[in-house]
Amino acid sequence: VFAVKKSPGSRYVEERKSALKKERAVDRRNLYLAKEGHIKPDSKAAEGMSQHDKDKRRKAEKEKQAKLKNPNYKVSEVRLSVRNLPIDMQEKQLKALCRKYACMDRGESTSKINVKIRQCKIVRSADRIDKRGMPRSKRYGFVEFEKHEDALACLRRMNNNPDVFIKKERPIVEFALDDVRKLMVLKKHQLYAAKAAEAATAAAEAAGGAPDDTIEEG
Repeated sequence: VFAVKKSPGSRYVEERKSALKKERAVDRRNLYLAKEGHIKPDSKAAEGMSQHDKDKRRKAEKEKQAKLKNPNYKVSEVRLSVRNLPIDMQEKQLKALCRKYACMDRGESTSKINVKIRQCKIVRSADRIDKRGMPRSKRYGFVEFEKHEDALACLRRMNNNPDVFIKKERPIVEFALDDVRKLMVLKKHQLYAAKAAEAATAAAEAAGGAPDDTIEEG
């Protein structure tokens, strides 16, 4: 049996995959994900994009790159930043929309695909009120998925899609940045809360005493 020689092209693809795998293994800040959602102004994907969206994307990219110069920032694997939201969109609607695009093109009905969203938040103004008397939306928010592959699927199907909102204002979707220092503080608070709850449960059980299994005879 003669061994089939691999073509130079297939060898290159395998070598590239291997290199990317190694790169990601040591990339603790997930910097490779910072490229997801980025659209160059002169690319085919930018055709039909409004100048307003191009300017907004340019500004967001500049801010992101400035933050990533600080080693305390990392790119989240599961949390997305979504810009250009309609002014009246609510969290429930955004959550349903992101789940829809995360499930799209998977060959099954949406109800059968187990896509879980941990948290969905629209950032709102502290001093401006909308027509419903609620804090006014700043037209961007954050959606945190349970799984990376679901967040990635949502990003790739929803980002720059002219059919999601309106053609002049397409969704700007990318992986959000996390401040590692804040994550550590949050983790400590969660650990403290869990221990406090465990201690409270143990104290309540001790105060109640052991269950009485004796049966009194009449």
